[in-house]
Amino acid sequence: MERRTPSPNMSARDMQAQTLDRGAKKLVNEYKSTSHSNPGLLESAIADVRQALALCPAGHPRHAAYLNHLSTYVGLKYETSNKDVALMDEAITLMERAISQTDPSDCGLYGRRLNDLGTLHSRKYEATSNPTDFHAAIRHYTAAIEHHEEDEDDRGYARAAHNLATVHLRRFQREKSVEDIDAAVSWAQRAVDATDDEEQQALWLTRVEQAGDLLEVKYDVTRDLEALHGAIAQSVLLYEAFPPPEPHYWDGSTTFADPVFEAESDVDQRNARRQFVLGRRVWNLHVSGGQYENVGWAEGIEHMRSGAERTFKETRERRQRLDAFHKALETVEQSSGILSPLNSVIDETRTALAALPEETLDSPSAERADLLEKLALAFDERFKRRMIIDDASDALRLILESCEATPSSNDERWKLAKRLYHRARMLEWFFVEKDLPDYLDDGLGCARKALENVPEHHSELKGDILECLGRLLMSQYEEDYDEDNREEALSMMMQALELAPEGSEDRRVRAATLQSDPFQGR
Repeated sequence: MERRTPSPNMSARDMQAQTLDRGAKKLVNEYKSTSHSNPGLLESAIADVRQALALCPAGHPRHAAYLNHLSTYVGLKYETSNKDVALMDEAITLMERAISQTDPSDCGLYGRRLNDLGTLHSRKYEATSNPTDFHAAIRHYTAAIEHHEEDEDDRGYARAAHNLATVHLRRFQREKSVEDIDAAVSWAQRAVDATDDEEQQALWLTRVEQAGDLLEVKYDVTRDLEALHGAIAQSVLLYEAFPPPEPHYWDGSTTFADPVFEAESDVDQRNARRQFVLGRRVWNLHVSGGQYENVGWAEGIEHMRSGAERTFKETRERRQRLDAFHKALETVEQSSGILSPLNSVIDETRTALAALPEETLDSPSAERADLLEKLALAFDERFKRRMIIDDASDALRLILESCEATPSSNDERWKLAKRLYHRARMLEWFFVEKDLPDYLDDGLGCARKALENVPEHHSELKGDILECLGRLLMSQYEEDYDEDNREEALSMMMQALELAPEGSEDRRVRAATLQSDPFQGR
């Protein structure tokens, strides 16, 4: 929308028209801010601009601007109502009239209106699939680019190039023409190149994402590995702009990283999607026999897992992404046998348990407790690798049986403390990921009992227990806002930090936890 400073010589009709136009703009902004829930606001805005037009007939300096505004509002009505094509035709006619009354020598303004006209035709093409609308959109976008090139208006050029990519994609989705996807890729890359990555960072990231998505579509159609390499390059740019906190990568010999935090905002959700897409593209390249320069297939799978875990819970996207991750992991397992040793441990331990004398079932038994713990941790390890909930449930059940089978002698106290700690952290996972309040209470009970039983000389285990108890207490604080829980959580974590050796990973993690918002009272 153009802004105009009132002139002291402005006539009463002009001032009335300007007041109507400004009021219409406020109504439209309110309509948008309420998620289009009050159509009366938009209808009033349209009526006000029609009045402004009547007060400033053709030839008036503001007539073209009011035509432009009215076209925009009618186009918005088309988008947010029943998509009546007659509304779009009216919006197109209004924009054509606005352009006819705009001086072509004003390249920036003339180019913007050509671009807007192209967008109206593109939106109509989306609804009608009429080739006439497609070609009209191409024609007007191309003309807009020519005007912006003359004026060296990079922002207008980038906007029109982005829109050209979009309309070519729309036709590709209907006709599956490789020429269209090639054109879409080309224009999308030009839009990226013409967008300032510092002054317009959010817009630049959106256009980088579009370019990557189009390159991936091209790969899906043509199996051109160069296109997939290009898509990965765009994903890397996005990932580097907003990396997740503390990323960890799997080297094939250890477990996957602990689950990362779930997305907490729309921005986090977009970044989760970007990380997952990066992983999927790297994995697809690996499956196709390729290799991206600094991102290996294992790192790709980890990006898939992390991106899926960061996605909002209970959504289709999260389920789809976790399914894709599991399929990729299953492929690796089948080809490399990385789970074979772990599965062997599970089978062998089950056999050993079955061979124990029956009397060990009815009374505490150190041997039985040891085997149950070993089996529980094997299931826990397999869960971290496969993220299949049945493994986590089995681990939780077995570690409880191990605790119950542990003799009460002093020699076994540290083992009981260790097993209670493992159960506490498993319960913590269920509380966080599955939102089960009872698991938080049980976890706190296990952690406190573990702390009571751990001998002083087992400082490493004691530190782990204190850290776990601190996290659980903070979770309790976030549930009930009892300041005593936060203070106790802080005390537990401070003690855990003191027990961690200088320079160790445990010390770094605990120090970072103490600096997090909940522990700092933010």
